[in-house]
Amino acid sequence: MKKILIVVLILCLGILLLAGCSNDDGMTDNRANGIDIDIDMAAMSTTMAQATFHNIIEQPTDFLGYVIRASGPYFSFYWDQAGIYNHFVMIVFGDECCRMGFEFRLPDHYVYPDDFPPQLTPIEVTGLLSRYELQGSGFIYLAVDELIILG
Repeated sequence: MKKILIVVLILCLGILLLAGCSNDDGMTDNRANGIDIDIDMAAMSTTMAQATFHNIIEQPTDFLGYVIRASGPYFSFYWDQAGIYNHFVMIVFGDECCRMGFEFRLPDHYVYPDDFPPQLTPIEVTGLLSRYELQGSGFIYLAVDELIILG
C-alpha cells in the first residue's frame, strides 16, 4: 500500500512539473511593451508560423479579437478600385519561396507615405485581428497597437 502511494505521488509531481513547462507554439499569453499577445508568430518556427497563418486564414472568425504579433518585410500597394493603400507585413516561409501576409492598419493619424517604412523594410507589428467589408467582400487585418522597424 505504501509503495502504491509513493508511485501515485511521484506521478502527480511529474504531471505538475510537466504542466509548468512552456511550449513554444506561440499560443501563449505573453506581454510585449504592455500589450498582451495571444499569438506570437514572430517567435514561432517557420513550420508553426505557416500552420498558424493557414489556420487563421481558413477560420478567421475563430481568431477575431486575438492580439497577434508578426514580423517580416513591409509591403504596400494602392488598390485603384477601392481608392486605398493596403499595408502588409509579409511572412516568409521556408527557403523564402512562399510569402503571405497580414494586412494591417495603423491609427488614422498616421499618414502614408510619411509615417511608413520603405518597401521591404523588416518590421514587426502587434495588433488585434479585425474584419472589414469592402465592395461586398470581407477582409481581415491587424489593427496595429505597435509597429517596430527592425532594419
